[in-house]
Amino acid sequence: MIINPFQFGLPSDPMNDEFSGSSLDAKWSRLNQGASTAVVGSGTLTIAIASGTQNIRGVLQPAPSGNCVFETKLNSNASGACILFYNSGSGKLQGSTHTFPGNLVYPQRWPDVTGNGTNGTPVALTCPGYLRLSIVGTNIVQHISSDGTNWTQIYSYPLASHMITITHVGLCISGSNAQSAVFDYFRRIS
Repeated sequence: MIINPFQFGLPSDPMNDEFSGSSLDAKWSRLNQGASTAVVGSGTLTIAIASGTQNIRGVLQPAPSGNCVFETKLNSNASGACILFYNSGSGKLQGSTHTFPGNLVYPQRWPDVTGNGTNGTPVALTCPGYLRLSIVGTNIVQHISSDGTNWTQIYSYPLASHMITITHVGLCISGSNAQSAVFDYFRRIS
């Protein structure tokens, strides 16, 4: 049994969301909503995209400044499910831990909102799995875990010049096939 420390009333960051309600909290905004849906229910957030979307769809909230670590538990093996950082001024994003069918995670660096990016070396991760995305100094660092306790760093790279100011952080899905990503929670760890 996995114990959720947040259920015992331990201090929690206002950015955290356990998706325990019936709708998306007001702190979230939509990224490229289009025909995508974001549904909260049964303690999860499901972001779904239609066939032929070929773009990034997700939910965002304002990002803190400085070093920070964000975590989510992914319950579906959806292509393109991830945590991301976004700059609303440039419309560009960077820093995703990108999952694909076949129980693989491709650490990916997206240079812009079109979703074109550079993949790192794929790493095995069976869903449900855990993703972390961090800013450490001037670097973005990505970790994965199969149990939410033991973490493996899979990628680290400098912030791109267009991302020196990160305005938002959130969860998303991308791809050209109809699919859904199911997230258990979104937490700011530090």
